[in-house]
Formats: sequence, C-alpha cells, structure tokens
Amino acid sequence: MPLIRRLLESPTLFHLLNRILGRLNDVNVRCLTRVLQPEASSRVLDVGCGTGRYATLWGCRYVGLDTDTAYLQFARRQYGDRFVQADAAQLPVAGQRFDAAFCVGVLHHCDDAHVGRIVHEMRRATRDGGTIVMLEPLAPEPADAWVRRRLARLERGAHLRRFEPLTALLVRHLGSGLQAWRERTRPFDLGLYWMSVAISVESVAAVSERQPTGVR
Repeated sequence: MPLIRRLLESPTLFHLLNRILGRLNDVNVRCLTRVLQPEASSRVLDVGCGTGRYATLWGCRYVGLDTDTAYLQFARRQYGDRFVQADAAQLPVAGQRFDAAFCVGVLHHCDDAHVGRIVHEMRRATRDGGTIVMLEPLAPEPADAWVRRRLARLERGAHLRRFEPLTALLVRHLGSGLQAWRERTRPFDLGLYWMSVAISVESVAAVSERQPTGVR
C-alpha cells in the first residue's frame, strides 16, 4: 500500500488534508451548495461522512453515517453527537425520514451492485419532494495529462469510473429523473448527480458538461 494511503487512514491527517485542499479549491462545497440548499429545520443525511467535514456546512439538522470507528470518533470530538455507525447499504432509519441525503466520494469504493444498494437506500430514506445528491471523483480519460492518470493510482477507491459509465449506472438504479453535471477541476474531474424524490413526477434527465476551466 503506498505511503499516502496508509497516512490517510489516520482521521486527523485525513481531516487536515481535506481542510487544506478545501482552502485551495473547495469544489466539493461549490458543487453541493449548487444543488442543495436546506433550511435550518431540514433533516439532512450525509452517507459516508468520514470525519464529518460537511457537518456545519448548512446549519441544518445534520446526521452523518459511516462504518469507520476511528473517523466517527474524530467527527464526534469535532462536531458533537450527530453521527451513526452503520452500513450505507442498510441504513438504520425509517423510510422517508430525511429532507435530503447526499454522499461525497463514496461510490468509487463500491462495485456496481453495492452502488445500487446504497442509492436505493438513500432514496428510501428521503421524503417525497426531498433531494438526493451524489458527488464522485471521475476516472481520468485516456487523453488526460500524465499527471492526472498518475494521481488516479493513488486513489484509495478501487472503482473509479468515467463520467458516462457512472451516469448510466446511476440512471439504471434511479431512473430518468436523475440529473448529471461534469465538473472540470483538479486533480480529478467530478461527477455531480442529483434528483428530486417524487414518485409521481419524473423530470427529463439533463446531462450537462462544463467547459474546461484552467485544466491542462
């Protein structure tokens, strides 16, 4: 295992790295707040919360969920008792409890079948009219610069997917109401996916792609 992967198993170092990267280019926050603006009274579920980076992002009724004991202990020390240890594919919540559910950088750790179980659970836990959001790093394209392809080898997730296959996988599980956006950024492009949970109304899928901005 490369040294950087071993270091990131430390919750303190993982949290510190995210804070540093966030100060340099917090594209994750920009993407999340573009499609999710919960009110203070809204209940929001963070699936795969890690060290709780987004616990105070919106000032809402936030609940974080993860399987990693050390990460959750760190999160509780930082942000209080709003975290639950559980499997994202078997959420320990009653149906339609949350106004929104989101996950950041979770699905590329999972095979296709596991992804399907996670997104179905997210949908089950979210009320009608609520929103589910997925934000994922994307595998580099063959034409991408060497440094991008090299950095992808350091990623801890074993299932980095390119934009089109990931979009197709999520549409297969969530239907045509899913919307998708490709964010051009460093070190990886991001796939942003969101949909309103409304069984009776399905919107037309909209797949957009932002033009590259400063990517070499």
